[in-house]
Amino acid sequence: MKMKHLKILLRSISLKNITISSAYQIVRLSISS
Repeated sequence: MKMKHLKILLRSISLKNITISSAYQIVRLSISS
């Protein structure tokens, strides 16, 4: 039960990291152009 909860938590963290990194790239592109 706890292991499943940990997996969900890790998945949400990785999703958050993906959205942050993509937003960061968009910001960099808008600054460079």
